Amino acid sequence: MFGTTAQGPALAPRVGSRLDVSVVTDVLSFDFDGDSIFVRHPMNIGKVIATIAIAAKPAIIAMRPNVIAPAQNVKAGRVENAQPAIDPASALVKVIETRQGGGGKLDLAEAPVVIAGGRGLKAAENFKLVEDLATAFGNAAVGATRAVTDDGWRPHSDQIGQTGRLVSPQWHSAVGISGAVQQLAGMRTSKTIVAVNKDKDAPIFKVADYGIVGDVFEVIPALTEAVRQPSFYYTLAYTTAIWLFGLKRIRRRNTPYITRQTLTLMMVQMIPLFLLPYMVLPWMNNVGVLSTGLGKLVAGNLFP
Repeated sequence: MFGTTAQGPALAPRVGSRLDVSVVTDVLSFDFDGDSIFVRHPMNIGKVIATIAIAAKPAIIAMRPNVIAPAQNVKAGRVENAQPAIDPASALVKVIETRQGGGGKLDLAEAPVVIAGGRGLKAAENFKLVEDLATAFGNAAVGATRAVTDDGWRPHSDQIGQTGRLVSPQWHSAVGISGAVQQLAGMRTSKTIVAVNKDKDAPIFKVADYGIVGDVFEVIPALTEAVRQPSFYYTLAYTTAIWLFGLKRIRRRNTPYITRQTLTLMMVQMIPLFLLPYMVLPWMNNVGVLSTGLGKLVAGNLFP
């Protein structure tokens, strides 16, 4: 098993060639059935998720980062140490220098929260809004679209999409991003997608779990302040902002009207938002996580 990282897709085929077996990269999940292993792999820029059966032994796969939660009860495994069969001195490629990059920032593929910005921010200096929101979360990384990186607003290492980084965070905020297919290919597998765009017909809303139709220059500062100050009054402002800016549940089948499940979800969300400031939860830095999880649970049970 490899990771779909900078080195994984290059190393896995070499191992597969040496062992004379097939390789599946960018795997989202896997399962066993008898002697075969079944893996889920995105195709057609993420529009289709294919299930592939691998009967060859050993099976070689490369997992997309951050798509599998760590096991709670880890079983003891057997470790075999193997020495390389070649002399490292005879290698045709030699490492001359290694430079540490990132400046201590969270890696996009590993961050549990990703705040991505697009051309809707209008200028490079406006990315400070995205950076401030990421800082407020405390465990977030900043990403960008290809159009933004091509214009030089952000480094290419921040690019998310088909030709950039593949991310699967617990929370992905798309700020001023229209939702081109190349962009969606890199973030479609995120657990929760929140989109902020003034265009209610933007394609990003078709894949978003939650959408805020509004001006990013008004919405993002309000959300940032709410995350920074989880007090009673800021929580009240956060809840009010959700309704004023038109938070709506975007169902996967694109239902054009508010359902009973949606209404229940939004109402239940407000309960923990008022209780959260009085709860001792030092590990939480996002006032919306608890409300979203509880809202989905209750609404899903009431209207399955």
